Amino acid sequence: MKNAYSKAVEIINKSLCFLSAVMLMMLMLIGAIDVVARYLLASPIKGCLGMSEVLLVGVVFFAWPYTQSLDGNVKVEMFFIGFRPRIQSVVGAIRSLIAFGVFSVMAWQSVNKALESMESMEIIDVLNIPAYPFQFFVTAGVSVLCLQLIVDFINFLIAGKGGEAWSR
Repeated sequence: MKNAYSKAVEIINKSLCFLSAVMLMMLMLIGAIDVVARYLLASPIKGCLGMSEVLLVGVVFFAWPYTQSLDGNVKVEMFFIGFRPRIQSVVGAIRSLIAFGVFSVMAWQSVNKALESMESMEIIDVLNIPAYPFQFFVTAGVSVLCLQLIVDFINFLIAGKGGEAWSR
């Protein structure tokens, strides 16, 4: 059974994942055009490496929450696989809480870094564009990951009590 919160988080996850896929296609297109320009026309695209780095940040951080929603992120469960489902739920809830704490700090610090970059007018050298919009990619991705971790935490609590989870 899904409630409004888990549905909203799912929509946001899928939207960010779509943006991640678009950025990945742009990355492939830019790379292919750069290779053709470099070897056939002897004129590489200026700033291709810088744009690739910026797009990779979006690809990774925008796809992360969706991967978490599919339970696709790496976790060590070989120690807990033989435990009863209730204990596995408790361990999962604790794991989600710890991850939420870590990623909350990461979201907070990434906002601070992006705001600092915005105030100092930091630019991406070769591209000569501001860096802060791309630093907010990290903030957006990690913040939505935190929202997904809340859904996961509640699902583990519900599963531990024998109820029906919000999602999955």
